[in-house]
Amino acid sequence: THLWVVNADGSNLHRLTALAPDMAPTFTAVNPQWSPDSQWVAGRMAMSSTSVSPVFPNPEDFVASAWFISGVVGCGTNSVFVLPHTAHNTPIDWPTYNANYNIKVRIGTGNRGAWLASCGNMEWLP
Repeated sequence: THLWVVNADGSNLHRLTALAPDMAPTFTAVNPQWSPDSQWVAGRMAMSSTSVSPVFPNPEDFVASAWFISGVVGCGTNSVFVLPHTAHNTPIDWPTYNANYNIKVRIGTGNRGAWLASCGNMEWLP
């Protein structure tokens, strides 16, 4: 469920990630990748589960009789995160994104962006 870091001699064992208080323990941090300078670890939250959400997610649109929709959560919503190698028990939230560890990328032209999600491994590029 979590990512751990330890020195080659077995010292300084510590957990990088923690589940946010509202997350189910079935979500796991997977596919860790060290940055070339060994200062950062990238990973993704594997979320293979089901989700139930209101059809009208805006509070001002919500009515007591609103319908809910249930669906599979997975590939397209597996958020990518980057943590320093010194991180300790960082809670990874979902379904919200956190600018402290999630990555936002520019879409096309202009100033629009989207949070990075991945279905598989990531790679650090020079």
